[in-house]
Parts: sequence; structure tokens; C-alpha cells
Amino acid sequence: MGAIKSKDLKTADRLVHGICNDKARREYYDRVRELLFNDMMTQPIYCRESKKSKKIIPLNDDTVKKLFFAREQTTEYLKVLYLRNGKKNVRLFELAKQMLAGVLFADAEKEAYKTGFTEENIEAVRDSVKRYAEGALSDAVYIFSLDERTALHILESNPVCGKLGAVAGREAVLKEIPEDITTLFPLARALRRHFILHVGDTNSGKTYESIEELKKAATGAYLAPLRLLALETQDRLKVSGVAFSDGRGGGYSRKCHSYFQHRGDAGPHKGVRSGGH
Repeated sequence: MGAIKSKDLKTADRLVHGICNDKARREYYDRVRELLFNDMMTQPIYCRESKKSKKIIPLNDDTVKKLFFAREQTTEYLKVLYLRNGKKNVRLFELAKQMLAGVLFADAEKEAYKTGFTEENIEAVRDSVKRYAEGALSDAVYIFSLDERTALHILESNPVCGKLGAVAGREAVLKEIPEDITTLFPLARALRRHFILHVGDTNSGKTYESIEELKKAATGAYLAPLRLLALETQDRLKVSGVAFSDGRGGGYSRKCHSYFQHRGDAGPHKGVRSGGH
């Protein structure tokens, strides 16, 4: 019996490795990742109370922040988060291995019967698949990498953990905003630029004078809060013989600020923003 089992295992190993070529392996990985993420979006997620404690508790804000908002990409969550599988809490990485073994065995079993395996020695295929899944995922754990955006999507989709993602996400964004906003956009602030703030009462000629300056500039841009205003000014520039490129298309929503650019003959680059203040 032992000799037969050994022979069956070798045959099963060849069969499993044969169906797991590069293309198929990638497809298996994608299916397992989809299955795991789907479970994370629909089932309660648990974690350990602390590193030293074995007590499993529902996922909390502190754990979410440490896992998903302290680094750009992470697979650490696979080792510390759990899902309920039957009556047991199973670590995500172990669950992923079980999923890979499951989808792989479904194909391997069919191939095994085609090659002459019987009901008695099909367990050799199951054993081979289990060992393959163990080694394969250990080498390909990177496929489960999560960034903040994907992690937030998963958490917000989860009916139990949705609020955790929102809270952690807001806190992470606020944490990135410096107390001194002058440190933001250092490259733009380093540019030597000159701004003119043109203010006045309604119908005092702000837009007219600005557009006249725009006509004289070598290059410039006009931005308006409404498409109608942009089209009106476009017509005025067209009548004046000013060349411009329409920037209202190219994927911009009608709700976006309308704008266009023009290139004249002389003078500096100028920008005009239309508004009521």
C-alpha cells in the first residue's frame, strides 16, 4: 500500500505541475485573490487583541490604520486578519491557501480521471495539490498586495467594517496635511510668478479688461465657471482674430470649469479666471 501511494504521489505531482503552467498559474492566482477579497467585503473580519494575546476580536480602527495606512503597499494583513470558516477563525493567508487548493483540485481531479486515476488513489492528487498551494502562495504572496485605495474599497463594502475604513481614511488624509500649508507644492512655489488680483463691483469691467490683456499676451488661458460664459468669450476672441484651442472636450464633464487657451504674437503668459468677485 505504501509503495502504491508513493508511486501515485509522484504521478500526481507531475500531473499538478503539468496543468500549472505560467498562464494557468496566474489565472489561479487571480481567481483566489478575487475569492479572498470578496469574502473580505462580505464577512466579518477579526484580528488578535494584541501580538501576545491569542484572543480573537472584531477588527478595529487601530488595526486598520496600522495595516493599511502606514505604508504604500502591504501584505501584512494576511498574517494578522481572520475570517470565520465554519466554526473556526482562519487566518487570511491560510484561507487563501485553502482557496487555491480548492480551485486547483477541481481541475486536477478532472485531469486525473482522464489519465487513469481511480477513486482509491485520487487522494494522492488532493495531497499534491495541497503541497503545491502551500509552496506556490508562499512565493507569490505579492499578488495580495493592497494599497490604501483598494483597502478602503474592501472595508467600505463590508457591512460590518464599513465605518472603520471611512474613519481610518479620513484620519490618514488629515495626517498627511501639514500644519504649515506653505510647505505644500514646493516646486510651484519656487517658480517666479506674478499674480494680479483684479476686483471690483458687478459690471465694473473686470472681465472685459482681463480679456483685453489676454489678447495682448503671447500665451494665456481663460477659465469660466459656466460653459456659456466660456463660449461667449470664445466668440469674442474669434471675432478679434485671436487663435485659441478649445479645452472643453477631451473627457471633461460639462460640470467642470470650461476653459480654452490661446497663443498670440508677443507678451508674457497670462491667465484669466472669470468670476463675480
